[in-house]
Amino acid sequence: MIIPMYASQAGGQIMTQLTFYDGPTPPPGIFENFTNIPSNSSDLKTRSYLDMILTADTNSTAGFR
Repeated sequence: MIIPMYASQAGGQIMTQLTFYDGPTPPPGIFENFTNIPSNSSDLKTRSYLDMILTADTNSTAGFR
């Protein structure tokens, strides 16, 4: 599952992406096109779906809409 998100923040445009593979381990290279894109930060790691939901910064754009 890949969910791109776009927002305006402090006068600029930002793009975030939520990537989730529902299996024990993803096949090698399956997300390579996305992980090779330069980024300011990354929280990409193997974890459970529940952990991903609990660590998502769902309030990061509060007040900007």
